[in-house]
Amino acid sequence: MMTFDTTPWRNLTEQQKQIRAEKWPLFEAWYYERGKDGEIDVNIRLAAYKQFYDTGVLDEKYHHFPYLILLHASDGMTAMQEVVQLMRQERYANGIYSAYRQILFYNEFIENGFVTRERLYNFIVAVHGENYIEHTKIWDADPYDKAGQVVSDAVIALGKWRPCYDPDLIPYQLVFKHLLTALPYYKASISSSGVEYTIDSLCRVYSWLPNRHRNPELALPYYQQVIDLLLSDNVDPEVKRWSTDFLKELEAEKE
Repeated sequence: MMTFDTTPWRNLTEQQKQIRAEKWPLFEAWYYERGKDGEIDVNIRLAAYKQFYDTGVLDEKYHHFPYLILLHASDGMTAMQEVVQLMRQERYANGIYSAYRQILFYNEFIENGFVTRERLYNFIVAVHGENYIEHTKIWDADPYDKAGQVVSDAVIALGKWRPCYDPDLIPYQLVFKHLLTALPYYKASISSSGVEYTIDSLCRVYSWLPNRHRNPELALPYYQQVIDLLLSDNVDPEVKRWSTDFLKELEAEKE
């Protein structure tokens, strides 16, 4: 069992402790509604997470890492790396976890002020680095082996965000950065049907941006970079061909 460094909790001022105490009911109400139908008494689980929230002490049974991300006393990179290290020890020692879609789970906690955008940004960097190359180093992975998973997960997350949220809350720009740095390693040979679907999704969102996003001006510059890359010689030739064909089809549909 991993023991957390409780220094961030010990360093909290009385005012910070008071603010955290006032915020706790936001998590408590959300977790109770989410877990009330479980096999284990939700109050037992809540007590374990409240202990971590107040002291940094982990419960032997109840320390699911998505909640630790929310409940840690610090927004900082070191704190997020500590949680990710626990996650890797217990669940993902031999694989790669994606933080992109996990962020969707946290959106309401950003909106209600329970946690900060800085925390989510640092969580993504703790898992993936600042770009895809850093990601492969963190996970000791071959760039060509894992590009498919990273691109797919990034596209799904970006599609769900539909950049209509406040960009100061959701750090989707960072996910675009990972997508752009992973696409050159993205090979059609990985899974032709999966790659085709992913490229189609990117092209369709780009085509629909002007009319179907509430704030298309926020997303268009990022998607334009993606499309420019997909149409360049810096990606797999099959990926470039599919991108070209899909965009032509979408233009034809508009006519």
